[in-house]
Amino acid sequence: MHLTKGNNMKIRQFLAAFLVLICASPGALSHNPTNYPTLSQPVRYEDAYTGEVNHRADQTQAAILLILYNLLSPVEGISEEDVISPEHLESLGLNSNIYAARQLSPSRVEANQLLSGLTMQDQPFTILPDNYVSAQLEAVKAIRDDPSFDDIIRLAAISSLHPDPLVRLAAAPILYLYTDRSAVAIRDIEAIARLPDYTLYLIGNTLLARLTGETQAAPSIPLASPLAGNSKTVVVHGTGASKSWWWRQTGDFFEYLEYPLQIADLYFGDQPYSWSGAWTHEARLAASQLLNNWAAANNADCLNIMSHSHGSNVALLASKYMKMGRMVLMATPIHKEKYAPSDEESIYSIRVYGDLAVFADGGANETPDDWGATDLYVGWFNHSAPHERAEWIEHDIYNQLPALGCTGS
Repeated sequence: MHLTKGNNMKIRQFLAAFLVLICASPGALSHNPTNYPTLSQPVRYEDAYTGEVNHRADQTQAAILLILYNLLSPVEGISEEDVISPEHLESLGLNSNIYAARQLSPSRVEANQLLSGLTMQDQPFTILPDNYVSAQLEAVKAIRDDPSFDDIIRLAAISSLHPDPLVRLAAAPILYLYTDRSAVAIRDIEAIARLPDYTLYLIGNTLLARLTGETQAAPSIPLASPLAGNSKTVVVHGTGASKSWWWRQTGDFFEYLEYPLQIADLYFGDQPYSWSGAWTHEARLAASQLLNNWAAANNADCLNIMSHSHGSNVALLASKYMKMGRMVLMATPIHKEKYAPSDEESIYSIRVYGDLAVFADGGANETPDDWGATDLYVGWFNHSAPHERAEWIEHDIYNQLPALGCTGS
């Protein structure tokens, strides 16, 4: 068969559409909950813009968009370097010049007016045309050297047409806040968050909560007093993970803690600790009180913690009114003005560089020096990697942990 240029383009479009279909396939959630792998090194920005679905390169595109979102719309108490350090920017091919975006004065604009001859459309492309890809790359180069509001909006607008839903998802908050496409952007986030991919689910729902969520008063939960002399190691899940399997007794991570690690005081029982997983401070505060009462109900006056994401912040809040021993914090969004340990815990932190879910949350991705913690990074981008058995084995994590910190019968 002779492949003409036109036929070749049709084949490329079919393959791109097939990749998007695979990304949305329910079967993708059976064993590997995301199509976006943990990377040992990121794709640098100059190689990341191809116009096709590439789950490695597209994570770099998403990271850049979410970094810019956080610089334009920072969370209180989070500095530019808290968002991402100069060293980690360099790994993406960028530099600290991008921090100047924090000083811009955003205003609401019409996205079409900044596209320089390109046109917005209602549906994403199956393959982003070459002139759109060139415009993306030119915008990123300009932002790297001297960020301007117009270039950031141009990049987000073009990225909202990308075939990969992760790239579109990362572009949406900028368009929602600063352009005439707010309604379209929020619909995109809602639709993408429903796709059967855990990365998209987690980032999408975090963005929805951050952009549109309302806070509620925390319920007052009376604190129980546990019996003395017992300890428990408990796994605390994070936001949106109350129905996930990894932290439960039949889950891969829990079974790894059970065997071969054989953690002596690991909780076994039919009432594992769980909380709502809602993305609010109030939900975490209530969850911390429930954690105290769960410990009391299980006759534990000291907890050794294995916690993921905002589950770590639940545990840090609980440390204010109950004793903690060893705290292993995995992929924790740091908001040090709200969540910090007392002086007694032994803390170890496991992370990924450029954590996309932490970018969506707006927190810091490095543990503060004054916590006395060690940060171990196990790759790039994938928020779930720090609780994956394979990463613990590859990086020999358990043998680097401090002792349990509290023990008991």
